[in-house]
Amino acid sequence: MFKDQFYLEIMMLDFKKQKPYDVFIIEMKKKYGLPIILTNDCHYCKQEDSHYQRLMLMVQTKRTLPEIEKAMQENEFQDFFELQDQNLWMKTEEELNSFWQEKYSDVIDKDLFVEAKETTVKIARSANVTIDRSLKLPMFPDQRERLLELIVQSCKKRNITLDKQYKLRLWEEFDLIDRKGFASYFILQKMMADEARRICPELLGWGSGREAIGPARGSGGSSLILYLLGVTDVDPIKHGLLFSRFLSEARGGKQLKLRFPTK
Repeated sequence: MFKDQFYLEIMMLDFKKQKPYDVFIIEMKKKYGLPIILTNDCHYCKQEDSHYQRLMLMVQTKRTLPEIEKAMQENEFQDFFELQDQNLWMKTEEELNSFWQEKYSDVIDKDLFVEAKETTVKIARSANVTIDRSLKLPMFPDQRERLLELIVQSCKKRNITLDKQYKLRLWEEFDLIDRKGFASYFILQKMMADEARRICPELLGWGSGREAIGPARGSGGSSLILYLLGVTDVDPIKHGLLFSRFLSEARGGKQLKLRFPTK
């Protein structure tokens, strides 16, 4: 029904530059007889969530919230669409009807508005999409033994003597990683970190490769195995970091239904 068909889009935004565009779309509709669909940008779920949009903008522009409010009043943020339109939440049909009545009834005829809604719903109902959320990562058939071998090699490179404290922590981490089925993932992380260090000097034309990898990111810095593998540069034993902050019995695992290619 909808294959190879062109559509005109009315966005219905509370945005001063949008109405002239929508008027043009309606003129095109009358001239060429193309169907119209109805859309509305959605940046957050609820109307009251617009506040969080401003907080993100505050981080992006490195300004405080009062500075942003002042800039809005002085029209200094004219290039920021998010602040020019506070109409960016996910709306019900009733809300769209109300918005049309208040803001757009002088631009879009009611019959055309109803037609646009119906066409949009038809397209949505014809869609048949399944989103596969399973992880698709390569798995090494000998992942357990391979990870153990890499850990032993890495201990020598890090010049770490495995005393009782290190051994207990190493076994705690390896046992959980193995039971969760994450050994291949840890091996992949090492491969990516090694490749980043290898290629970085070539791309930059300078440096040792350490520039490609930061000391750690988030709770990953609390894993001794990631440190031994060279994925991080933080020794969690020296800094008293808990592995459970990164991975625990209650978080993630086989339920992720990993799908692995055969090659």
